[in-house]
Amino acid sequence: MSKKFGIYLLIFGLCLMLPGCLLLSQTADLCQYVLPAGDLAETYPQAEKAAELVELAASLTISARKQGLSLSGERAEIGVTLYAVDAAYPAVCHETLKQGRFISPGDVEQQRRVLVIDETAAYALFSGGDALGKTLHLAGADWEIVGIVADAPRFGEADESTAYVPITAALALEMDTLEIRVLGAKQAILAETALRHRCAGGSFHDLAREKYAAAMP
Repeated sequence: MSKKFGIYLLIFGLCLMLPGCLLLSQTADLCQYVLPAGDLAETYPQAEKAAELVELAASLTISARKQGLSLSGERAEIGVTLYAVDAAYPAVCHETLKQGRFISPGDVEQQRRVLVIDETAAYALFSGGDALGKTLHLAGADWEIVGIVADAPRFGEADESTAYVPITAALALEMDTLEIRVLGAKQAILAETALRHRCAGGSFHDLAREKYAAAMP
Protein backbone atom coordinates (compact mmCIF):
# COMPACT_ATOMS: atom_id res chain seq x y z
CA MET A 1 0.00 0.00 0.00
CA SER A 2 2.73 2.42 0.96
CA LYS A 3 4.63 1.58 -2.26
CA LYS A 4 1.58 2.43 -4.40
CA PHE A 5 1.05 5.62 -2.44
CA GLY A 6 4.65 6.60 -3.11
CA ILE A 7 4.21 6.02 -6.84
CA TYR A 8 1.05 8.16 -6.84
CA LEU A 9 2.92 10.96 -5.10
CA LEU A 10 5.72 10.74 -7.66
CA ILE A 11 3.28 10.94 -10.58
CA PHE A 12 1.44 13.85 -8.94
CA GLY A 13 4.70 15.72 -8.43
CA LEU A 14 5.71 15.23 -12.05
CA CYS A 15 2.33 16.57 -13.18
CA LEU A 16 2.86 19.69 -11.08
CA MET A 17 6.35 20.25 -12.48
CA LEU A 18 5.47 19.78 -16.16
CA PRO A 19 3.77 23.17 -16.82
CA GLY A 20 6.63 25.03 -15.20
CA CYS A 21 9.25 23.04 -17.09
CA LEU A 22 7.51 23.82 -20.37
CA LEU A 23 7.54 27.51 -19.52
CA LEU A 24 11.21 27.39 -18.61
CA SER A 25 12.01 25.73 -21.94
CA GLN A 26 10.19 28.53 -23.77
CA THR A 27 11.70 31.40 -21.77
CA ALA A 28 15.12 30.00 -20.95
CA ASP A 29 17.74 32.51 -19.85
CA LEU A 30 15.38 35.48 -20.19
CA CYS A 31 15.84 38.33 -17.74
CA GLN A 32 14.83 41.96 -17.54
CA TYR A 33 16.19 45.05 -15.81
CA VAL A 34 13.56 47.75 -15.18
CA LEU A 35 14.32 51.41 -14.45
CA PRO A 36 12.23 54.58 -14.12
CA ALA A 37 12.20 56.12 -17.60
CA GLY A 38 12.77 59.68 -16.40
CA ASP A 39 13.93 61.85 -19.28
CA LEU A 40 14.12 59.21 -22.00
CA ALA A 41 16.54 61.33 -24.03
CA GLU A 42 19.01 60.87 -21.14
CA THR A 43 18.19 57.40 -19.80
CA TYR A 44 18.13 55.67 -23.20
CA PRO A 45 21.80 56.52 -24.04
CA GLN A 46 22.78 55.36 -20.54
CA ALA A 47 21.00 52.07 -21.14
CA GLU A 48 22.82 51.68 -24.47
CA LYS A 49 26.16 51.99 -22.64
CA ALA A 50 25.06 49.39 -20.10
CA ALA A 51 24.02 47.10 -22.94
CA GLU A 52 27.57 47.10 -24.30
CA LEU A 53 28.70 45.18 -21.20
CA VAL A 54 26.38 42.21 -21.76
CA GLU A 55 25.41 42.12 -25.43
CA LEU A 56 28.50 40.18 -26.53
CA ALA A 57 27.24 37.15 -24.61
CA ALA A 58 23.51 37.57 -25.19
CA SER A 59 20.77 39.02 -27.35
CA LEU A 60 19.54 42.26 -25.85
CA THR A 61 16.81 44.82 -26.48
CA ILE A 62 16.05 48.20 -24.90
CA SER A 63 12.50 49.50 -24.73
CA ALA A 64 10.40 52.01 -22.81
CA ARG A 65 6.84 51.41 -21.63
CA LYS A 66 3.83 53.61 -20.89
CA GLN A 67 0.55 52.15 -19.66
CA GLY A 68 -2.90 53.73 -19.77
CA LEU A 69 -2.61 55.73 -22.99
CA SER A 70 -5.67 56.37 -25.17
CA LEU A 71 -5.83 55.94 -28.94
CA SER A 72 -8.77 57.11 -31.03
CA GLY A 73 -9.71 55.59 -34.39
CA GLU A 74 -12.65 55.56 -36.78
CA ARG A 75 -14.84 53.48 -34.48
CA ALA A 76 -13.77 53.98 -30.86
CA GLU A 77 -11.24 55.14 -28.30
CA ILE A 78 -9.31 52.42 -26.47
CA GLY A 79 -6.64 52.14 -23.79
CA VAL A 80 -3.22 50.83 -24.80
CA THR A 81 0.17 50.07 -23.37
CA LEU A 82 2.75 51.80 -25.56
CA TYR A 83 6.19 50.27 -26.13
CA ALA A 84 8.98 52.39 -27.61
CA VAL A 85 11.35 49.74 -28.97
CA ASP A 86 14.71 49.37 -30.66
CA ALA A 87 15.47 47.34 -33.78
CA ALA A 88 16.48 44.24 -31.75
CA TYR A 89 13.08 43.93 -30.04
CA PRO A 90 11.46 41.44 -32.48
CA ALA A 91 14.41 39.01 -32.27
CA VAL A 92 14.28 38.91 -28.46
CA CYS A 93 10.54 39.17 -27.79
CA HIS A 94 9.20 37.23 -30.79
CA GLU A 95 5.95 39.00 -31.58
CA THR A 96 3.71 37.21 -34.10
CA LEU A 97 3.20 39.45 -37.12
CA LYS A 98 -0.23 39.17 -38.76
CA GLN A 99 -0.10 41.98 -41.33
CA GLY A 100 2.47 44.48 -42.59
CA ARG A 101 5.79 44.66 -40.75
CA PHE A 102 7.31 45.37 -37.37
CA ILE A 103 9.52 48.29 -36.34
CA SER A 104 12.62 48.14 -38.58
CA PRO A 105 16.23 49.26 -38.12
CA GLY A 106 15.50 52.03 -40.64
CA ASP A 107 12.56 53.24 -38.54
CA VAL A 108 14.85 53.53 -35.52
CA GLU A 109 17.70 55.17 -37.43
CA GLN A 110 15.43 57.69 -39.19
CA GLN A 111 13.20 58.31 -36.13
CA ARG A 112 10.11 57.60 -38.22
CA ARG A 113 6.67 58.14 -36.70
CA VAL A 114 5.36 54.65 -37.44
CA LEU A 115 3.16 52.49 -35.26
CA VAL A 116 2.44 48.77 -34.85
CA ILE A 117 -0.75 47.71 -33.04
CA ASP A 118 -2.26 44.38 -32.01
CA GLU A 119 -5.30 42.73 -33.60
CA THR A 120 -7.73 43.76 -30.87
CA ALA A 121 -6.75 47.41 -31.32
CA ALA A 122 -7.03 47.16 -35.11
CA TYR A 123 -10.59 45.81 -34.99
CA ALA A 124 -11.64 48.16 -32.21
CA LEU A 125 -10.31 51.27 -33.93
CA PHE A 126 -11.05 50.58 -37.60
CA SER A 127 -13.92 48.94 -39.45
CA GLY A 128 -13.03 45.36 -40.36
CA GLY A 129 -9.61 45.77 -38.77
CA ASP A 130 -8.45 47.63 -41.90
CA ALA A 131 -5.70 49.56 -40.13
CA LEU A 132 -2.59 49.34 -42.34
CA GLY A 133 -1.62 52.71 -43.76
CA LYS A 134 -4.04 54.57 -41.49
CA THR A 135 -2.86 57.19 -39.02
CA LEU A 136 -3.40 57.63 -35.30
CA HIS A 137 -2.82 60.79 -33.29
CA LEU A 138 -0.40 60.37 -30.41
CA ALA A 139 1.43 63.00 -28.34
CA GLY A 140 0.59 65.84 -30.70
CA ALA A 141 1.70 64.04 -33.89
CA ASP A 142 0.33 61.64 -36.49
CA TRP A 143 1.78 58.12 -36.62
CA GLU A 144 1.33 55.76 -39.58
CA ILE A 145 0.27 52.17 -38.82
CA VAL A 146 2.71 49.84 -40.60
CA GLY A 147 1.98 46.51 -38.90
CA ILE A 148 -0.46 44.42 -36.89
CA VAL A 149 0.65 41.73 -34.44
CA ALA A 150 -1.25 38.91 -32.77
CA ASP A 151 -2.78 39.54 -29.36
CA ALA A 152 -0.54 38.18 -26.61
CA PRO A 153 -1.25 38.26 -22.87
CA ARG A 154 1.67 39.73 -20.96
CA PHE A 155 2.71 38.39 -17.58
CA GLY A 156 2.12 40.93 -14.81
CA GLU A 157 0.85 43.72 -17.08
CA ALA A 158 -2.41 45.61 -17.51
CA ASP A 159 -5.20 44.03 -19.54
CA GLU A 160 -5.19 46.44 -22.49
CA SER A 161 -4.13 46.50 -26.13
CA THR A 162 -0.52 47.01 -27.15
CA ALA A 163 1.15 49.44 -29.56
CA TYR A 164 4.79 49.85 -30.62
CA VAL A 165 6.81 52.82 -31.93
CA PRO A 166 10.54 53.34 -32.61
CA ILE A 167 12.28 54.34 -29.38
CA THR A 168 14.21 57.13 -31.14
CA ALA A 169 10.93 58.69 -32.28
CA ALA A 170 9.61 58.60 -28.72
CA LEU A 171 12.42 60.36 -26.85
CA ALA A 172 10.17 63.35 -26.16
CA LEU A 173 7.27 61.21 -24.88
CA GLU A 174 6.66 60.76 -21.16
CA MET A 175 7.20 57.06 -20.43
CA ASP A 176 6.87 55.06 -17.21
CA THR A 177 9.75 52.59 -17.32
CA LEU A 178 12.88 51.78 -19.28
CA GLU A 179 13.41 48.05 -19.74
CA ILE A 180 16.52 46.14 -20.78
CA ARG A 181 15.58 42.59 -21.72
CA VAL A 182 18.32 39.98 -22.15
CA LEU A 183 17.88 36.64 -23.90
CA GLY A 184 20.59 34.02 -23.63
CA ALA A 185 22.35 35.34 -20.53
CA LYS A 186 23.66 32.02 -19.19
CA GLN A 187 25.05 33.82 -16.17
CA ALA A 188 22.17 36.06 -15.11
CA ILE A 189 24.10 37.33 -12.09
CA LEU A 190 26.79 38.74 -14.40
CA ALA A 191 24.19 40.52 -16.51
CA GLU A 192 22.60 41.95 -13.37
CA THR A 193 25.96 43.20 -12.06
CA ALA A 194 26.80 44.90 -15.36
CA LEU A 195 23.40 46.57 -15.66
CA ARG A 196 23.38 47.80 -12.07
CA HIS A 197 26.90 49.20 -12.54
CA ARG A 198 25.87 51.41 -15.45
CA CYS A 199 22.22 52.11 -14.55
CA ALA A 200 21.78 52.08 -10.78
CA GLY A 201 18.40 52.06 -9.09
CA GLY A 202 16.60 49.46 -11.19
CA SER A 203 15.00 46.11 -10.37
CA PHE A 204 16.22 42.85 -11.90
CA HIS A 205 13.78 40.08 -12.87
CA ASP A 206 14.45 36.50 -13.93
CA LEU A 207 11.40 36.15 -16.18
CA ALA A 208 11.78 32.41 -16.64
CA ARG A 209 11.70 31.80 -12.88
CA GLU A 210 8.80 34.21 -12.34
CA LYS A 211 6.69 32.53 -15.03
CA TYR A 212 7.57 29.13 -13.56
CA ALA A 213 6.42 30.28 -10.11
CA ALA A 214 3.17 31.69 -11.52
CA ALA A 215 2.43 28.39 -13.28
CA MET A 216 2.71 26.33 -10.12
CA PRO A 217 -0.60 25.61 -8.30
